[in-house]
Amino acid sequence: MQQGFFGITWPRFYPLVQIIFGRYRGVLWVAPILTLVPIAWITLWREPKFRFILVITVIIVLYYLLLNASYYYWNGGGSLGPRHITPMFGFAVLPLARLWRIANSSGRWLMTSLLVLSAMISLACVSIGMTPYPEIEDPLFQVVFPQFFAGQLPTVAKRLLGPSGLANLLPLFFVWLICSLTLWWSHASAPPAPNIVSA
Repeated sequence: MQQGFFGITWPRFYPLVQIIFGRYRGVLWVAPILTLVPIAWITLWREPKFRFILVITVIIVLYYLLLNASYYYWNGGGSLGPRHITPMFGFAVLPLARLWRIANSSGRWLMTSLLVLSAMISLACVSIGMTPYPEIEDPLFQVVFPQFFAGQLPTVAKRLLGPSGLANLLPLFFVWLICSLTLWWSHASAPPAPNIVSA
């Protein structure tokens, strides 16, 4: 931490590659939907009215990636994925909205599949724990997935209901179902948006 400014010096190539692609802390393993972000950037660049938004999002994403790659403790200690870049995610996925709007059915199917996969990986991560020991070289495949599919979930439901494996996730799925139905009902009962035609 005495190097540079509280451990921050200059971006290094190895940490940069690892926080994007590496099995140790690579963000693409935790959130595969992010693989579509470069495609969404190209899409926005082709439409001049969206280029300002594109520039802002790219600057924010690059800032956090380079900042993390400059930090002495770039791996974030006990963490699933590169935790130091989490503030950028909302900006990184923003262009995906435009990509969805112009995508054909195959493209939307791909986006939906990657989104569901990312959500399931996140579910497995939070079910097992987000802070594996830093010494574990491949947290997802050495800890998270084996324990998740074996039903070894340290959840509140397990303490109340006993070791019932993946059934311990039923309370969570029930809450998701209620929230999804509420969201669907509010969308279905909302008045239609006005059709604004520009001159």
